[in-house]
Amino acid sequence: MKKCVSKTLSLLIAAALLAGMLCTGAFASSEEPSTELVQVGVSWVGDFEDGVPDEDTQAYIDAVELAGAEAVYLPQATDADSAAAALETVDCIILTGGEDLDPALYGEEPYELLETVNQVRDVSDYWYCTVALEMDMPILATCRGLQLLNVVCGGTLYQDFPSQYETDVEVIHRDPAGEDFAYHNITVEDETSLVAQAMGGAGEYEVNSWHHQAIKDLGEGLVVTAVADDGIIEAVELPEASFVLAVQFHPEWMIQEVCEDYVTFFTMLIEAASQTASGTEESDYQAYLMAFVDSCEDIRTSGAAEEFYALIEAGDYVSFPVEMLFDATWFGEAAMTYEEFVAADGTYEIGEHASNGAMLDGTGE
Repeated sequence: MKKCVSKTLSLLIAAALLAGMLCTGAFASSEEPSTELVQVGVSWVGDFEDGVPDEDTQAYIDAVELAGAEAVYLPQATDADSAAAALETVDCIILTGGEDLDPALYGEEPYELLETVNQVRDVSDYWYCTVALEMDMPILATCRGLQLLNVVCGGTLYQDFPSQYETDVEVIHRDPAGEDFAYHNITVEDETSLVAQAMGGAGEYEVNSWHHQAIKDLGEGLVVTAVADDGIIEAVELPEASFVLAVQFHPEWMIQEVCEDYVTFFTMLIEAASQTASGTEESDYQAYLMAFVDSCEDIRTSGAAEEFYALIEAGDYVSFPVEMLFDATWFGEAAMTYEEFVAADGTYEIGEHASNGAMLDGTGE
């Protein structure tokens, strides 16, 4: 079972990473995604032969499907615009594991024990992570994904922590034989953290491990929520975001090889995406109702609009006078209900209206 990549040195600079040493022929899913399931973007790792994902990518797809959502393999991103365009097609994103990150991304020269880097993927992942954070899109990041998130937030990495990180506690983070995962304990202290919620509370847990790079300087805004016994950071979160959870281990493989309970990492991501989508629709609906109010000259000139606005912003669509918006008696046509608005999917027009005036005196008669 392949869990790692070959070990060769690649010397790069930041300009090369971010300015065009790119390949063409980005891969996108050949199937039309369902509009009923949450769409989970899986970050691009390369183009697959015959369109068949490798086993590591397939593990993420299986985890997403087990959690009740649909995985969408994202195309290669080459800049912010291409990343944004791809992210518009999904509800959340998983930043996956893989090769070493090039140290040029955080302003360092390559260390002698740096292993294989992938400059094209570095660019793609960098833009996906950056734009997803700007969009406040829910993010789940694993292994390399955690390291990438830290770098995007301004942090740095140990390029090879077994030789760069001093500790008196021995923890094996990667199988010396390179055949399978190592396993070690982590400690989750804050029971309110996302990782605690995913794992069943604060405490010690045994997780899988396959890495030799790790967080050194923590990125801005991130908080550490789990550590290994030797102090290596195993989970970080971004409290100011709606949902950003990054772990150094691989919950997608824990599901397959240890316990299906680790699907909670993916169900939490999906729930966060559902809440974000619902919140966006609610906000759009409120904007629609306010525009409907503004379309009535009588309301605008009477000064009654503020009363409408206050109730609409509170999500109260049944109290007077907002209830009158849904009665064609008052405006010649009724405003759409929330369900009708969602079904319309942006295809509607708001014309000028006139009320019968009775509602403006507060009696509705």
